[in-house]
Amino acid sequence: MDNLPDELLLHIISYLDHGPPSTPHFFGEPDPLTLTSFRDQPLKELSLVSPRWRRIVKPLLFQYLRFTLHILDDARNEWSPDSAPELFQIRRFLASFGPRRRVHGLAIRALGEIYGSLTSDVSTVSNCFWSDIFHHVEPTCIRLVAPPAALARLAGCNGDWQHSWAFDQTYHILELRQDPNARYDNLQNPVATVDGLMARRNWCHLGYNEGSSLPAYNLYEYQHYVSPCLLQHLLEQATWDTNTATSLTYVAIFPTSGNLLRLARHLALTPSRCRMTFQLAPEPTSTILHEPDRMKRAQPADLWVELDRGYELLTGCVLHGQRHSKRGSVKSRDYRWKALVETLDDDEHLGALRYHGWTKADDDEWVPGDQEHMSVPMGQ
Repeated sequence: MDNLPDELLLHIISYLDHGPPSTPHFFGEPDPLTLTSFRDQPLKELSLVSPRWRRIVKPLLFQYLRFTLHILDDARNEWSPDSAPELFQIRRFLASFGPRRRVHGLAIRALGEIYGSLTSDVSTVSNCFWSDIFHHVEPTCIRLVAPPAALARLAGCNGDWQHSWAFDQTYHILELRQDPNARYDNLQNPVATVDGLMARRNWCHLGYNEGSSLPAYNLYEYQHYVSPCLLQHLLEQATWDTNTATSLTYVAIFPTSGNLLRLARHLALTPSRCRMTFQLAPEPTSTILHEPDRMKRAQPADLWVELDRGYELLTGCVLHGQRHSKRGSVKSRDYRWKALVETLDDDEHLGALRYHGWTKADDDEWVPGDQEHMSVPMGQ
């Protein structure tokens, strides 16, 4: 191989690049270590073979970046991204890149806990942080994993924290993608005065994973507790790229129907033809339902009843949106549960879409058809 030209070697080596671990782990329960840790690092190991291999591999080495922030938040310290001590090192590292460049992915994990309420304006506490990031790199995909309150400060949005203790959701994941071919007038000199991450770019994808709501089911009248999910607040601030296909992904393990209702009311803020993907049950390989230390007093029947109600709400939201604008497809990852297929396909859940011009495709996705030719049975 030493006799091959560098361009051909680079092409061959590119097949060793399997992408970041955050891509396949997005749908699992949020864990900052699992989400951003590599088991194998073939490109890095190859770069250590010789100076020539290092030179050839280097363009591929920094296509995916990961930064770690350690949260220090107590009575004397109010943590924010702009005040993070790691910001100086991040600036110096990004400056070593030289000219501004586009990267495939950026993962940021914030480790620790937020103990107090924020006294500053949440929309401004990450302005410098993101200005420094976008001054040096243009990430096609951004993934943030952080405690909900810290994630709100990173995204520059409000949140609901009064019942956070009831859900005990240590980390949430936010995923944002932009069109890799997008160009911005401020590409060379990004505007530093834009408030909040959601308004800094026109996003084509928004993904949110809030993990498990199981602890709340151990409480009396669990339906009345508000989860710390930020998605509805993010949708209020998001600017979408309507010149390309858009998508929204929401992952939650047994969210209560009350919290899903709050979210469903905000789904109308997504663009027309936005493709929606939902997952409300654990992964089929998950053992969460058989772990006594996690189930505690939670009743399995309550979990499935809330999931059932959740899909009724989401289906109603989709049909309501269809009356006002053409909607995109709807996909459920819960079709992977064989026991849920019949329920999801019945007339009370996603199956109701067939009477409004939708067809089922690929076993797990509903696609809107010609809305002028609807077949609505009696009682619908």
